[in-house]
Amino acid sequence: MNKTKKGGIALIATFLTLVISQGVALSEVYATNNSYDKTVRITGIDHGVSFTYNTINITKGDTIVFINVDGTNGGAAHSIVSVQTGTTIPDGIFDSGIIKIGQSFRVSLNEPGIYEYFDSIHPHIRGTIHVE
Repeated sequence: MNKTKKGGIALIATFLTLVISQGVALSEVYATNNSYDKTVRITGIDHGVSFTYNTINITKGDTIVFINVDGTNGGAAHSIVSVQTGTTIPDGIFDSGIIKIGQSFRVSLNEPGIYEYFDSIHPHIRGTIHVE
C-alpha cells in the first residue's frame, strides 16, 4: 500500500474510534440519568437534614444508592436503617452503618412490598421504598 492509502485508512479508523467512543459515552450518560431515580441523596444540615427523595418506587431486584452529600457546615455522618412500619425499630433488612460525607451505600430489594427506613443518627428523617 502506498502512504496515501495508509494515511486514509488511519484517518478513517481514528474517525470511527471517535464516533464509537462518543456513542458509548452517551449511552453511559443515558444509563446514569436513568438510574438517577434510584438514588437517594442525604442532604444538608443547614437547611434541615433530609432525603432527596424520601419516597422512591422501584422494581424488585433494582439497586438503590444512598449518597451522603451533606457537606454544609462541615457536613455530618448518617446511618440508614430499615425499620418496622411506623417505628424506629430496626427490622434487619438493611443497615448502612456509618456513611461519611461523600460515601454511599447500596441496597437491592428482591421482594415486593413497602420498606420504611430512617437515619439512626437523625431519627426524624424518614423515607419509604415501594418495590413492585
